[in-house]
Amino acid sequence: MLFASGRLVRQGKLDRLESGAVGYTITVRSKVDELRAALRARGVDLAGGPQRFFLELPRDMKAQDLLAISLEIGAPIVELVPRIPVEP
Repeated sequence: MLFASGRLVRQGKLDRLESGAVGYTITVRSKVDELRAALRARGVDLAGGPQRFFLELPRDMKAQDLLAISLEIGAPIVELVPRIPVEP
């Protein structure tokens, strides 16, 4: 489920939620430097911090790829929120 301004705006599986996403807000509590380096190698930059970050994925990368990278290096993403423009 995806909420914006206190109301439900989208609901469904991750692949359906990420269509239309302009980026993601993620929360990472450990191994941030390792995650940053692994993502930078794939052309992705983390903005923000120290625990909440914003990122945009290249077209050939999906949220599942992001989660796989975090799992591979042991930097669990504890929150993944697609940033979807909300129409007024």
